[in-house]
Amino acid sequence: MTNRLVLLCVLLALAGCGPKGPAQTVENYFPLAVGNQWIYTAEGDTAAETLSIAESFLNASNVRVYKRVSDGPGAAYFTSTGGQVIVLINPNDTAGPIILSEPFEVGATWTWRGATLRIADTKAGVSTPAGNFTECLKVTDPDTFDSYYAPGVGLVKVIDPDGDEVMRLSEYDVK
Repeated sequence: MTNRLVLLCVLLALAGCGPKGPAQTVENYFPLAVGNQWIYTAEGDTAAETLSIAESFLNASNVRVYKRVSDGPGAAYFTSTGGQVIVLINPNDTAGPIILSEPFEVGATWTWRGATLRIADTKAGVSTPAGNFTECLKVTDPDTFDSYYAPGVGLVKVIDPDGDEVMRLSEYDVK
């Protein structure tokens, strides 16, 4: 009886070990849902840019595509599959440059338009006018930008190689 009680206590203690909460996926860091909206500003710039997911549809190849529109001209198309967020040059494409990729581990890399992107941090803290965010992914490309993605929010800040803010999140509405 004592051995069973000890075994039960050990099993209960082990049940509390392990990751807390659900595992983070690309959908957590790059939430693609119709109606999601992000407003970005640049340091020293009074103009804001609004990005929103306007529609979702199956393309000719039966791939779920999300159309992102902005205040400026043109639209961008994205899909999320196999642990990756992919930018589609044409909404009927099935492949394109990878903007974000699992696994979310420090040192993980992938290629984006000829550059190697790397996850430099998985617990970065970021402060923006939209709030303070923790557990952010820091994705680096030493030649262009460092991008920060907050779980449940998306892209919250972009910094150039000199450390200057290129854009930061001012407001957001994520469904």
